[in-house]
Amino acid sequence: MVVISTPNRKSLWPFIEWALDFFRLVPNLAEEQHEYLYSGEELQKIGEQAGLVLHKKHTINTIAPWLAIFSWNLGQRMHRIEMRHFKKRGSILLYTFIKPG
Repeated sequence: MVVISTPNRKSLWPFIEWALDFFRLVPNLAEEQHEYLYSGEELQKIGEQAGLVLHKKHTINTIAPWLAIFSWNLGQRMHRIEMRHFKKRGSILLYTFIKPG
């Protein structure tokens, strides 16, 4: 079993990464920590090309982490809402692959 988490190119992540870098809020992300941003479709294709079968896929973290800065409880409530209603728009891809056989 292989579990991969990576930023989701088809989310707000590219803007978030740019803003964090622009305002120097974290060590540089673009082209240093994240050399390439993947979409879910690209990540699935890479796994399948490696001979793996997609077992589970979801996304996490839309705006909940940013709300948690101001209120932990608000962040937790938003996380529960995101997990129910925004499963395809999260900033982080979380894919699980298994090796057949």
